[in-house]
Amino acid sequence: MPTALYRCRSLRFLDLSINNIGGKLPDDLGNRLGRNLRTLYFGANRFEGSVLVSLCMLRNLRYLGLSECNFTGTVPAELGQLTKLKEFSVDTNAFDPGELPPLENLTNLVILEAFDCNLVGDFPTCFGRMSKLRYLTSLTTHSQEPFPQEFGGSPI
Repeated sequence: MPTALYRCRSLRFLDLSINNIGGKLPDDLGNRLGRNLRTLYFGANRFEGSVLVSLCMLRNLRYLGLSECNFTGTVPAELGQLTKLKEFSVDTNAFDPGELPPLENLTNLVILEAFDCNLVGDFPTCFGRMSKLRYLTSLTTHSQEPFPQEFGGSPI
């Protein structure tokens, strides 16, 4: 991760996608990037480790793209604090099997992509209450429960 970016306090858009970047991201990355950051795309790189909890410090983020990054572990529940997010992508990662954390505070979410990343369990009902959500990819698999009533009770 280029540490020179930490000095760019007015940075609003950062797209490091498809750059073959590898290794572990600094744990304090969310604390060190500028508070003005609105867009952060890391897609299609070779990172090691988990999605950083410190990303929740980027409270002005509107777009967070973490697809195809080789992340493991889980999606941190703290990302639910990014209430200005409009787009959130975590698809195609090697997460541990588990549920997506509660994201009911992401009421501005329009796009959520979370397929092919080992998410299991029941379909989160909070997504049916997100009035701005327009694009939602497959979130969970292996559910034994019916499709939530918030979505009309049957899959599309």
